[in-house]
Amino acid sequence: MREPSLHISKTDLEYILSKYGFSVKECSKIVRFLLKEGSFYQLSARKKLAMHHFKTKALEKKFNTISISPRDKAIKFMNLYNSLRRLKFKYGVKDVKENTKDWTLLKEASFLADRFGQDFSIDPEKAYKIYIETAIDFLTPFSTLKLVTMYELICECYQALLEIESDKNIEVTQKLYDEYYRTIYSKTGITNDYRTRPNKYVYFVRAASIAVERGIDPHDYIVSQFQNLDWINGVPDPSLLIGDKALERLQKYLFSSNKKVNKTLNKVYENIREWRKQEFQKFT
Repeated sequence: MREPSLHISKTDLEYILSKYGFSVKECSKIVRFLLKEGSFYQLSARKKLAMHHFKTKALEKKFNTISISPRDKAIKFMNLYNSLRRLKFKYGVKDVKENTKDWTLLKEASFLADRFGQDFSIDPEKAYKIYIETAIDFLTPFSTLKLVTMYELICECYQALLEIESDKNIEVTQKLYDEYYRTIYSKTGITNDYRTRPNKYVYFVRAASIAVERGIDPHDYIVSQFQNLDWINGVPDPSLLIGDKALERLQKYLFSSNKKVNKTLNKVYENIREWRKQEFQKFT
């Protein structure tokens, strides 16, 4: 059985810590400590390690009930890619065939799709479909190369999709998104549908968690994020809806508008904050 691993950015880690009441300074200190201690265990040659694992008998048994050659896997990946690409673009594209430039790219992409399946413990055929469907939203008719270069983004999108599917505050998330969408449209007349971009929509899920935790109305939460940018007619990217700066903007808005929040939720939050401080002091 493959040992679980965690891939997380510094910003996301600081966000998780901030949810439990750590201050900006504490978050930064904890993250620096974890990065320093974890550097000894980091995978500096991740691709080589994945290739090694791919060749092991255990991995073959897990992902292949019948031994399939790399070429056969690439052909299966190519056929699925051709099929899904025709559905996406309908006209103006030709199927990829063996012994062409794009065939070489698809062979490498099929290996990355296998690696994707390993990372998320997904059956190969299902992994191929998810990998291509996730990537194809970002592709143009002639951008097969992106199947190779977008590996990290595909993983990020799928991880975000899993987080979205486990959202415990779906209604609040939707209200936050609707408020954000309306505000963007009223300011610019232009909008992007982030519901089709899991790596963007996931920030609304995380913002909803903060809003529920602190008893903040979704309308007030979104207004607070735009308010400090009004002087430059700025529009916050969804990723800016969470994090230390987002919390600072929220606090300033609540103070300036004399808004009240749910005291019960705040009390729970303060209890968690105090407990986390005590835990932090044990290893610093």
